[in-house]
Amino acid sequence: MARSRFLGAMVWGQVWRLGEVVLSLLFTVLVVRSLDQNSFGTYSTITTFIVISIYLLGLGLSEGSVRFVPILRATDPAVPFRLFRLFLLIRLAICLFAGLLVWVGRGWLAALFNQPFFESDSFLLAAMLLFYNLTDFTGNFYTSMLWVKQIVLIRLCGQLFTIVLVVAGFHLWGSSVQLLFVVLTVNNILMVLASLLGAPRAGLAGTFEKTAPASPLPLKEIFSYSRDLWIINLATIGLLGQMDVFLMAILNTGLAEIGFYNLGVILVGRLVLLLQAWATSLGSIVSTVYLEKGQAGLERYFVFYYRLSLPAQMIPMGGLALLAGPFVGLIFGERYLTAVGLLAVMAWFQVIHALFGNTITAAFLNTLGRQRSALVWRCSSALLNLVLDLALIPVWGPLGAAIGTGVSIAVLHFLEGWLVRELFWKVRWSYVLKIGGAVVSGAWLGSFIGGPDLVSFVGRGLFYGAWLLLFFLLAKPLGEPDLQLLPNLRPGLSRVLRYFVR
Repeated sequence: MARSRFLGAMVWGQVWRLGEVVLSLLFTVLVVRSLDQNSFGTYSTITTFIVISIYLLGLGLSEGSVRFVPILRATDPAVPFRLFRLFLLIRLAICLFAGLLVWVGRGWLAALFNQPFFESDSFLLAAMLLFYNLTDFTGNFYTSMLWVKQIVLIRLCGQLFTIVLVVAGFHLWGSSVQLLFVVLTVNNILMVLASLLGAPRAGLAGTFEKTAPASPLPLKEIFSYSRDLWIINLATIGLLGQMDVFLMAILNTGLAEIGFYNLGVILVGRLVLLLQAWATSLGSIVSTVYLEKGQAGLERYFVFYYRLSLPAQMIPMGGLALLAGPFVGLIFGERYLTAVGLLAVMAWFQVIHALFGNTITAAFLNTLGRQRSALVWRCSSALLNLVLDLALIPVWGPLGAAIGTGVSIAVLHFLEGWLVRELFWKVRWSYVLKIGGAVVSGAWLGSFIGGPDLVSFVGRGLFYGAWLLLFFLLAKPLGEPDLQLLPNLRPGLSRVLRYFVR
């Protein structure tokens, strides 16, 4: 596949995540400032239930699409559409059955999570479960076909429309969790319809009119791979920050504390989405590279993407840890300053995770067919997280959950990196030390400036940026090979970066 198509998918992926993060932040500010702390705790519990349902009900079909659609499209352009029809019917049936179970077991769910919403609004919850899952599925199929531009426009318009409806609804009928979830459900219905009935070139409505392709689907191989990834996803549930929300709800932690923790999870999670957006299509890209260039090409791409991912995640996360206090105080108000420590802890753990290539390792791991080995480590790490959470949450509350999850995920990424250690051996570790040293020292020194106010926010930010610039000018972390691809992207950027070449 042409490099320009790879870059186009990555650029539109970055646009998607940038717009998603900005609109999501606006939405979060709107919700946090409109709802009281207990209502935001309820919102946190229910949205966590929906997120986890996507992992439970996905069956690995989205991951199977990302892995096999590029290969199938190369042999017969019609085959991916047949795969889409099959996967859509499976996902739809599973979600309808799950919605029925939610309605039948509404009383038990309300008692388990100490949350009356499960019983009082079970039909709305079942509708959310169905359409959130379908939105996830159609979006992943677009990504696997590298139709990133189209899905970006659909998702961003959907988010903007949601904000408009929530503002109007809260103004007319007052703020409530029920109204908020009705708006979110309607928005997901519209996004699913837009994906199915969208542009003729990339929309999926036409897929139902296509005749069966001559080339048969390798269903056994596809379902085997999807099953493995689904089991890995089930293990992943135990490592999600959202699972901590579940455990805190079951352990009857206060709704306000659940809201504090979930606010940290949302902010860090959205920033991670933005920072890793360029890797949105990495699974399809790596699969194609391995098919066309073999192991040697895979090694070159791994080194390039790892060196790109390290500063892309470490520098912003160090900045978030430094600016957490002023940011939360200014944006969400003083009543949420309790979340500052949680946010800083989560951000520093993301710096650690970046060292182990958390942005890119999974794509290379899956392409090399080592997902079954990864499953063992993922299950072990999920079990470790469960043990740590049960031990630390009763003692330290949300802070214990943040520490337990951060440690468990760090262990997981280290073990996943070990499975592709022949790729990691190609990395020059002096580069890693220089980037990490600049981030840690800059954030630590900047933390002595001021407190949670606007002046401190600006002062810390300026100091952090100046420190990184000075550090990199002196340490010169880049090498000449790092610039080989840059002139093809932006010659001016290449000239600037030469100041940082040793």
